[in-house]
Amino acid sequence: MEIRSEIADLNHKKDVILLTRGHIETAGLYMNAAIERWESDYEAYNKIELAPAINVTDSFEGLAAEQLALDFPVTVEEISNIAAEVSGVIGAIADQLTEIDKYVKTLDDRIAELHAQLEAL
Repeated sequence: MEIRSEIADLNHKKDVILLTRGHIETAGLYMNAAIERWESDYEAYNKIELAPAINVTDSFEGLAAEQLALDFPVTVEEISNIAAEVSGVIGAIADQLTEIDKYVKTLDDRIAELHAQLEAL
């Protein structure tokens, strides 16, 4: 009876781990999608000839345009730096998923051993 109990405990642990793994993987996918969206939007922005010229005569003038012209490059640099940091987090997530998979394999191996012991009884 102890073997069945241990199998049940290990299966429960495995289920919780796999659920958590799914959440971690989903978070990584969301982060990756956000970075790809930023890169795509920024690439599209860079293809617009007038984009760097926020202060366009007779179109978008005044104090707001002047402030945007000052703030925009700093903001873009900050977003690019954050995207680079998030890329590092995505790499760390991939490493963690690999470790989780190794641990699940260890659990599966132990469960298989216990099933073999149970059948040998």
